[in-house]
Amino acid sequence: MAQERDRVEAAARFSIYTAPEITARQLPSAVKLSVWTKHQREAVSSGIAYLYFFPQGFTEKAMIFVGQGSNVWTISVQPLTGKAIIVGEQLEVPRS
Repeated sequence: MAQERDRVEAAARFSIYTAPEITARQLPSAVKLSVWTKHQREAVSSGIAYLYFFPQGFTEKAMIFVGQGSNVWTISVQPLTGKAIIVGEQLEVPRS
């Protein structure tokens, strides 16, 4: 039983998605990012942010704020489809 539990926990552990066609990129220092997910009260702008995609095909609701100078965009990730919608302004973080 313990061995099966360990196997399932190892399979469900967070991992970084990798693929040959995806390469790491460095954003210019003028670009500012912050991320909000449903389990957070406020968007965070430092450290590592995680957006979980579940095997059933959904994700958690999230907003990624991208700013450069006076321009701000929100990438809104829809939880049931994982579809991303880009809005040309900073949306308000939900309070509930």
